[in-house]
Amino acid sequence: MFNFKKFTIDTLNYKNQEDLDKYLESCFIELEEYLESLSIEDINKIKFDIENFLFDMEDAKLIKDKNPKMINAFLLLIAQKLEQANLIGAITNILNYLPQSAIKNRLKASRIYLRVNDISKDYNKNFENIVKLISSESYKEEYRYKKVNAILNFFMTAMSSFARVNNNNLAESFKKLFASHADKYSILKDPLVVEIVNLVTVANYMDTKEKIFEKISNNKPQKIACQINDLQTVKKEDSLYSKNLYTIKNPTFAKVRQVSFDYIKSIGDPQELFYRLDRGVTIIEDEKLLYKYLVSFGGKHKAKLESAFEKVIDNIKDTKFNIIDWGCGQALATMVLLDFAKERGIEPDISDICLIEPSKLALSRALLHVDIFKTKEYNIKAINKDIDCLKKEDISFENNYKTLHLFSNILDVESFNLNNNFMKKISSNIKNDNLFVCVSPNINDKRNGRIDLFYKYFDDNFNTELLSARDTDINNKHKRYEKIFQVKYTK
Repeated sequence: MFNFKKFTIDTLNYKNQEDLDKYLESCFIELEEYLESLSIEDINKIKFDIENFLFDMEDAKLIKDKNPKMINAFLLLIAQKLEQANLIGAITNILNYLPQSAIKNRLKASRIYLRVNDISKDYNKNFENIVKLISSESYKEEYRYKKVNAILNFFMTAMSSFARVNNNNLAESFKKLFASHADKYSILKDPLVVEIVNLVTVANYMDTKEKIFEKISNNKPQKIACQINDLQTVKKEDSLYSKNLYTIKNPTFAKVRQVSFDYIKSIGDPQELFYRLDRGVTIIEDEKLLYKYLVSFGGKHKAKLESAFEKVIDNIKDTKFNIIDWGCGQALATMVLLDFAKERGIEPDISDICLIEPSKLALSRALLHVDIFKTKEYNIKAINKDIDCLKKEDISFENNYKTLHLFSNILDVESFNLNNNFMKKISSNIKNDNLFVCVSPNINDKRNGRIDLFYKYFDDNFNTELLSARDTDINNKHKRYEKIFQVKYTK
């Protein structure tokens, strides 16, 4: 168990930001894992310790207006916990040091509704400003569930005030604002928001609040339980969709994506499908979401990956290699690689492909997509598991060829543990040179930090060559944070 008290003492022993940044880098994964595991009740037990810790860091000038990347990542991590704790003093303090981000906007909203002087006016008067800050379109890549939870925290805070004075009229007037502003702010139409706003009243607030806060706490990407039976197999999709793909002459990524476009248009492109994807972190269990994902995010994947493959194609075009497509979804990264090589007249000499994906539905389609693009027979292993559930042998190959690891929009995802156990599963299977293509959207220093720490593990422990590191947008359109590196095999 991570010792948070010792961590705070150790932190305050540092005299400058440069040394603190290195210290945070050394323990950030364990700190993140610890804080993310805490329930709302756990946070409430240590929230004043966190508040005092931040004040001490401020006094020691360890946090400033502009901070190094790991200190920013630390502040963003702590800010997420303060958002849950509704601690107005600490929120006000940390806002002075947070980089521009969605969480900063949400904390600005928290500061407004937690600092209310007149409950008969202030909640209603500030309603639109609060909702606008929480649902800001400036941060489109932010997970939707975090916005939903912020809206519900605002709602429950106001309802607590109305229940305390037993004023049903104020509560009902406030609740009507959610319906009257729903057309302007789509977040207010979220099913969970609608459900809770309709359910909670002044009369039942005390009886329902515990249940409601449990729902809010559980409103996040759900992990699939690790399978006891590892012999479960996923078969290649056989459907009307597969029949359509097999009729495509000279298949390309764009042509396959167009099939999804046509399907989505045929059902009217309901907005709720995009919301259910929650920026791509949802484990897909509805076929419609497969089409919507390819339509919504396929172009972003393609742009980032093609730019990345320009950096590695010379390392793989004249050698036999394996592929591991991590969190592969519908195998978009592998599809783009095969399409990219074909466009350049290169026939990659691939031996084995390992597809890792927790959604059985998506994995079945991934097998189909690889089959559509293959230029010869590959040995394909489909691993239907959450990344946390992987065993070392799941990602091992019987051959000793070079391995290309594809991490497309996965390393920055906070729903799996990026710890040494995960890295050791990868490194223990190194039998030849390994290439790592790690690309994600550039959201904030906390999520980018996961990619940096992943690279640092290999750079610290192996003969590693950094081939590319970019955080620039592609064509002023697609946000990109990238680390591409090669781990050279040493016997």
